[in-house]
Amino acid sequence: MDFIDYKKRIIQHNDPIVTIDQYHFNYNSIFSKLANLEKYTRVSYAINIENRAIRFSFHSNANDEFSYLLSTLKNRKVFRSTSVNLVSDHIWIKAVATLREASERKFKAVQLGHKPMWMIQLIPAFELKYQINEVEKIPNSLEGIYQYKDENDKIIYIGKGNVKTRLKEIGRLSDWDIHLIEVSEIENTDLQFQWENYWINRFMGVNNGKLPVFNRNQGKKSNNS
Repeated sequence: MDFIDYKKRIIQHNDPIVTIDQYHFNYNSIFSKLANLEKYTRVSYAINIENRAIRFSFHSNANDEFSYLLSTLKNRKVFRSTSVNLVSDHIWIKAVATLREASERKFKAVQLGHKPMWMIQLIPAFELKYQINEVEKIPNSLEGIYQYKDENDKIIYIGKGNVKTRLKEIGRLSDWDIHLIEVSEIENTDLQFQWENYWINRFMGVNNGKLPVFNRNQGKKSNNS
């Protein structure tokens, strides 16, 4: 499965949407109609860890022990199925399912061919966590996007690249009051840039246009982190 370009993720009012939380996948009325969910009673999941993708296959095979029951809401116009097992088994899914903002847990679904199969791709949501006294536990090869938090759990920096190398740059460990490093592993440098910008823009959107304090001190980020 190819990674969906970020621009194609932008949600419109008439898009088929899957919303994830700790307990359910919720299929909006448009998804339910396009996928003909009234025809089916169960759904099976398949995941692609590399692309952070979840595939949904709808059917009515009650003998499939690895499938989940579809239930209906709002006069059978909206459906849902359990997400508990996936959330508990995969930290990258749990990181998204527990995001505070509901808008960040909504994903545009894409149909796979003409089969009753659909796919969503989740956002990287900093699922790996290291306390500042656990720096040596960070793999030397770990690449991706990361954010630093201070003792008050406030985001003070968002960046990309080799996590340990960046952390050991002059001044960061000594002057930045870093208490927690949160990381999403992403090897592709273009995707690192894309998702770094996504989270910086998201931070600015909920903080009156302000950057994290140490991003601001370095100026607005472009190609370097």
